[in-house]
Amino acid sequence: MFENFSFQARAFAVGVIAALQFNPANFHAGGGFLPFGFHGVFAALTGGVVFALQGFEQAVQLAGEARNPKRDLSRAIITAMLIGAVLYSLLQFVMIGALEPRNIVKGWSMPLGTDPSDYGAWYTLALALGAGWLAKMLLVDAVISPAGTGVVYVATSARLSYALGEEREMPTALASTNKNGVPVVSILVAAVVGTLAFGPFKSWNALVSVVTAATAIMYAFAPLSLAALHRVDGGRQRSYRVPMPKILLPAAFCCANLIMYWGGFDTTWKLTAAMAVGLVLFAIGAARGLA
Repeated sequence: MFENFSFQARAFAVGVIAALQFNPANFHAGGGFLPFGFHGVFAALTGGVVFALQGFEQAVQLAGEARNPKRDLSRAIITAMLIGAVLYSLLQFVMIGALEPRNIVKGWSMPLGTDPSDYGAWYTLALALGAGWLAKMLLVDAVISPAGTGVVYVATSARLSYALGEEREMPTALASTNKNGVPVVSILVAAVVGTLAFGPFKSWNALVSVVTAATAIMYAFAPLSLAALHRVDGGRQRSYRVPMPKILLPAAFCCANLIMYWGGFDTTWKLTAAMAVGLVLFAIGAARGLA
């Protein structure tokens, strides 16, 4: 559930929990550093880490509206990723230090001493440390803060569907706007599709795994598309250019594929089926555009 919390709630929880209890010996207890090896690191990537660091994506999707993309786009992406990396590193650092040493002396099978509550490990940890008020605050924030995230994601999803409608890959109604220039149809479609997407998943973790893999597929296409554009239209004047493209583009493609690989076959086959449906829709749209 902690993925639902706002930045302020996460930062506040880090400070409170660190002040209540911090045991440096926990970092070499229960098997020492990296008790599950790199397998544990890779498993965590698709279990929430990659999803948590996707806040920079919206800057890319809305870059067309930036006044100075050459200056602002790289700043927005790098700043968002740095803030996310620092915050989530602190969250993990503080949680490990706040654990009760007797719960991990024989291993990390149950570091909280009990199974985490349905509300998440941080909620359970706050209760274990006697900070019931913090646990309640996290619950309230988890209900309220996703509204802001939802608004941003609906806006960026609508921007993508608007572009597809404008290019006639999807119905042109998606590119229509009201008198204020707002793509109302695209926003409504994004809201409906986003709501329906909750249906097939039994838990938040299952949804996170699929969203992470779907995003990785999107990231895998991006370097290929950019490399193709460099090849066929490399001389065009652009407001922003990727530095060291011959190194970064292959590296980005490989990293995106590794994220999908670590996500497991159960997630990958579902996304493959969804991509097949999307490919059919795209082919129909492309045929209509050429007609």
